[in-house]
Amino acid sequence: MPLSKLPVKPSSILEVACGTGRVGTFTRDLFPEAEFTLSDLSPFYLDKSRKNDAYWRQRYAGTNGGAEPPAARLVQANAEKLPFEVRGEGDGDGQG
Repeated sequence: MPLSKLPVKPSSILEVACGTGRVGTFTRDLFPEAEFTLSDLSPFYLDKSRKNDAYWRQRYAGTNGGAEPPAARLVQANAEKLPFEVRGEGDGDGQG
């Protein structure tokens, strides 16, 4: 299912192995109100992600009344051992 067709807008989004963060900017276009976290093992990619996120926030503010959304949270971590806890219902296995 395309993200734009989700029946409920997510309140938070985690992108694992975000690289330069460009896909994240496209996702933020769809869900600008969501709390956004970008994770990658490379500090160099996270730096580029930070710059792409700042550019997206400035562009968004310029077309939406001047208020910039909060910056994405950037986390340096291995995708196999992320420092996050599962939120919401269920135990994180996708089965509810």
